[in-house]
Amino acid sequence: MKGEIFTVIDRFLEAKAILLGIGIGCTGPLDTARGVIRNPYTLPGWGTVSICAIFQRRYNCTVQLENDADCALLGEIFARRNVYNIRNAIMLTFGTGVGGAVLLNGKLFKSETFGHPEFGHIIVAPGEGECYCGRSGCLESVASGSALSKGAKELGYRNFYDLVEKGGLLTEGRALVERWSEYVGRALWTFAHIFAPSLIIFTGGVVESLFSITRTKIIESLEEGRFFGDFTLEQSVLGLDAGMVGAATLILSELIDND
Repeated sequence: MKGEIFTVIDRFLEAKAILLGIGIGCTGPLDTARGVIRNPYTLPGWGTVSICAIFQRRYNCTVQLENDADCALLGEIFARRNVYNIRNAIMLTFGTGVGGAVLLNGKLFKSETFGHPEFGHIIVAPGEGECYCGRSGCLESVASGSALSKGAKELGYRNFYDLVEKGGLLTEGRALVERWSEYVGRALWTFAHIFAPSLIIFTGGVVESLFSITRTKIIESLEEGRFFGDFTLEQSVLGLDAGMVGAATLILSELIDND
């Protein structure tokens, strides 16, 4: 992997590109201060090595490591810079699992323990859907792409995307869609009251299929109670490029701060 990345960067440099720095977005957990990836589950072997130091030695430039969801949020904020002045925002990512990121007062929210919010493990459906974390009813266990595919298989489809391709979302899959809207609405009720965002962004593979047909229902579910807050709910505008754009902004922001 390292060699392939070197090759790409070297090609840009051969084309006379100016390298201001390197931003790296990666799934966590991470030690961003030391530039170390601590994810033995999907990226084994990196736990004792600073990936930032490797690139710094080769290219003699600033290198920053950040959680991939955080990078995606930064990318989406950057893409909207001429439309909104966003200081507080939340991103929810719906893929194989459920992740997220938070912007508070213009800065990424981090803790001294997890380092990054684990939105997928807030309980929205007690007693439903066993989660690998040891609890049941987590947002990830009932609203992720994996959970939707499990529901689609029970309806006779290969997976969620097979259900979508064959036009089953609003027929056999209607109940599946309604449950997803309900679970996500419950999560947003909690997140919005805690973080008071002005913008909430949904991204991920399943969002492409569900956002347009569930957005109104999710908003209506919040309005059923006395919701204290006001935010805009939007779909990602950058899609899979959000993390890449966000990683670049890590370097741009540092250059601006140091100017």
